[in-house]
Amino acid sequence: MREPFIEKESHKHRLAKELLASWFHQQDKAQDFCQVAQFNWRSNYGVYTELKFYETSDPYYFENSVGLKDYAELDGKDIRGENPLEWFDSTIDRGKFLFVPDITIFHKGTAVILLEVVHKNPLTNTKIDTIKKFFGGHHVEVYEIEAEEILRHIGIPNNLRCRRVI
Repeated sequence: MREPFIEKESHKHRLAKELLASWFHQQDKAQDFCQVAQFNWRSNYGVYTELKFYETSDPYYFENSVGLKDYAELDGKDIRGENPLEWFDSTIDRGKFLFVPDITIFHKGTAVILLEVVHKNPLTNTKIDTIKKFFGGHHVEVYEIEAEEILRHIGIPNNLRCRRVI
């Protein structure tokens, strides 16, 4: 399986991304209808940090992407396990790597909110265009949030200044 180019991130970017992710994970594990700042979603497949999207991935990532193991139950439990990331067969080539958002939030089976923490450089037009093409007619919102904006909050904020790019 091909691995994506790993971009070096600054210490500030990494800290902000980890803090932002912790707020989303905390809410996602505790509630069915979740909210962090102005972002709302219904918990189902969860919140992921650095979820990789490939050319064979689907907006309904854990339902229709190439490489998913077949669903089967044993004693009422999914035999693939509780972690959806383990549902992919590691022997299947998922194709070319496309993009990896800092935070991906699922709602009703599809990735609908992608958050990018920016510190020194904004999202590139190439990445924005790749995301638009991937999601086609599916609803998706992509936001840039400055690392400084995240790090100025002590607890989960009621609002985050951000820029919607899609």
